[in-house]
Amino acid sequence: MRLLRRIDRGLAKAEEILLFAMLLGLLVLAAFQVIWRNLVQPMTQRPPLLWADEVLKHVTFVLGILGGTLATHYDKHISLDVLSRLFAQRKRLDLGLRILVRSVAIFVCVLLARGGLQQVRMKETAFEGVLEPWQWQIAIPALFGLIIVHLALRLVYDAAALLGAKVKEQPKP
Repeated sequence: MRLLRRIDRGLAKAEEILLFAMLLGLLVLAAFQVIWRNLVQPMTQRPPLLWADEVLKHVTFVLGILGGTLATHYDKHISLDVLSRLFAQRKRLDLGLRILVRSVAIFVCVLLARGGLQQVRMKETAFEGVLEPWQWQIAIPALFGLIIVHLALRLVYDAAALLGAKVKEQPKP
């Protein structure tokens, strides 16, 4: 169990660093683009930075899914609060409900990752841009794969607790 916790924390730390770096890059690029459009371009008659809009759009999408991976790590992603409150007094029933919800979430994420992978394989779109569409779309199955890993680890923790093992509290954000 200790090894699983280390892997889980290590993944979350890497995700936090990547999220911070991407968010910082997004802010810098957006600020640069505003300065370019409002100050540099009118004075120099240079063409607009068309690639920047594309990069900002795709990075924003990736940041959203990456935020979902961290929410899953901190167990803030999917919960049925009404049912959890009803079963709060019955620990085993609450754990069973969590296992069920996580299993369904894993199934849905597998479908989403599979769909993302099929999208990457298609790569039939004719496109002129910074990166080919499949290079942006590879983030979909990869990040849903991370969500699956976090959900599966939580599932293992809950199953161990249901079987009577002493399991430490979930990580706090």
